[in-house]
Amino acid sequence: MARDASPRATLLRDYQPPPYLIDAVVLHVDLRDRSTRVRARLALRRNPACPAAAGGALRLHGEG
Repeated sequence: MARDASPRATLLRDYQPPPYLIDAVVLHVDLRDRSTRVRARLALRRNPACPAAAGGALRLHGEG
C-alpha cells in the first residue's frame, strides 16, 4: 500500500454529508479455536441532508 509523502488537509468547504445515516449496529462475534465469525445488523436510512442519497443505491463491499 503506497502512502502519500505528506498528509492532505480536508477543508470544511470540501465536506459533504454522508448519503446514509447509521442509526444502530448490532454485532454478533463467534470466536472459535480455528475460526471467527462476525455477523452485523445495521439500521440505516437515507440522509435527508444529502441530495445524492435520493436516487443512489447503497453499496456494501465485503466478503462472503
